[in-house]
Amino acid sequence: MAFFIILIHVNCTMGDDLYFIDAHSQVDHTIAPLDKVISIMKQSGVSHTILSARGKLKGKALLSLASQYPDQITPAIRTKGNLYQREIRINRKIACV
Repeated sequence: MAFFIILIHVNCTMGDDLYFIDAHSQVDHTIAPLDKVISIMKQSGVSHTILSARGKLKGKALLSLASQYPDQITPAIRTKGNLYQREIRINRKIACV
């Protein structure tokens, strides 16, 4: 299943002083190229996004995007799934050695 970024374009009469920050977007491996996120943000008037990787998208890909666009993308860490449980098991094995 693909997860898409859905942004709502809002017309404002307040001028250029108002800007939008997307505080919770997610992107997965089906969005290619990954910098398509930036064009979607521009079309929607979003100046900054806190972005999470989902599905099969590797964290390194998200970090690469964020390093290319540091003023627009803040990468969020993944806290769901068994990723951290696996690290805890590895660390316990190391500690017992």
